[in-house]
Amino acid sequence: MVLTAGAARGWRIARRYAVPAPMIRRATERRLAGDWRGACAAADVAVDFNLSLGTATTDRIEEDLRHLAPELLRWHLPRRPSTGHTALTPRRLSVLARYDDDLVLAVGSPRTGYGRQQLRLVLTSGPPRTSGPPMVYRGDADHEPCTWHRYVDPDLPRHVWDTRHTGELLTWYGLGPAPHDHLIWDLHDTDRFRQAWADLGADVPEQHLQVNRRLVAGYWYRLPEIVHAVRETAATTSGRIAAGPNLAFTPAGDGRFAVDFRDYPGPPYICL
Repeated sequence: MVLTAGAARGWRIARRYAVPAPMIRRATERRLAGDWRGACAAADVAVDFNLSLGTATTDRIEEDLRHLAPELLRWHLPRRPSTGHTALTPRRLSVLARYDDDLVLAVGSPRTGYGRQQLRLVLTSGPPRTSGPPMVYRGDADHEPCTWHRYVDPDLPRHVWDTRHTGELLTWYGLGPAPHDHLIWDLHDTDRFRQAWADLGADVPEQHLQVNRRLVAGYWYRLPEIVHAVRETAATTSGRIAAGPNLAFTPAGDGRFAVDFRDYPGPPYICL
């Protein structure tokens, strides 16, 4: 999970080409026109259900879909540039929202990381589960949307897909709504790694920076998300919190944490 120079280049490429400006414009135009299916089509998201209106639950789902920004969802879904691939991580199912009657709105990632990067919007009954390929499996050459998934990701926060909640992004990452004199990536660009961690309430000892500079620098692209998850866990757990195989946080009082970069047994880890 360390951001290497190659991974940084991969993220820049993904952000430039994976969600191009024409896609954003077309999807936004259709969404603002009230055509959520058209917005999905513009962002290359296949809709794999027919919504029958008439109940409070389906009305709520329809309202959510009118505010779905599929291009924003595509922007935030997991990728693996550190492995040399800028495509979406394949065969993952991410939950967008849960409703009464055990209905779940979710999005599935593509079949592979090499073909068409089409997403699949699904509405399932009951908890989404992983599944294997069908008995008669035709392979990926037909480029049809993925219909089975190896992983079910944790529920996505609404700010990554719901236009009514996009303003919550900074707050969710631990940043206030006011303008910031500096952002995390600016600090890392100037080698002020410890300050970037400290601004989020996580203190990195100087000796860790000297010994594990690559680790301290490498987590920057998920730093707010990691600290946010640690704070949520600390509210119900005491003692050291292992965020990843070589990343742990120890409460240090006054809402701050001491960061430790060592090998910790696991998984599970809370976010890596």
